[in-house]
Amino acid sequence: MTTMFGVNISQIIADEVGPGVFPAILTVVTAGTRTGSTSGVKPTETTSSGRGFVESFSADSIDGTIIKKDDVSVMLIADTFTPAINPKAGDKVTIEGSTYRIQSVNRDPASATYSCHSRK
Repeated sequence: MTTMFGVNISQIIADEVGPGVFPAILTVVTAGTRTGSTSGVKPTETTSSGRGFVESFSADSIDGTIIKKDDVSVMLIADTFTPAINPKAGDKVTIEGSTYRIQSVNRDPASATYSCHSRK
């Protein structure tokens, strides 16, 4: 639980906004270990369920390199997720019938939301 100014802003956002947005599944991808004589590693995936929504980037934001035409911003409401989340680049998020790979993440100061630049 993160508080700012003695207020649990993250929980307030989860309680007030969470019920009005879409179900989401965050799949955390972690590097696996090499087993036996196989080459490479098998990543491990764990999931967490919560709520969020998808936004399009404005035309001014799309540069064709960092932000591409079909990229979206997925906003995850932190305190709606069980177990707790800390999304990172390379993780996946499934929301509104689509699965996206997270490219980068920005967290607000109260740890209430994660804005995930995401790509199909």
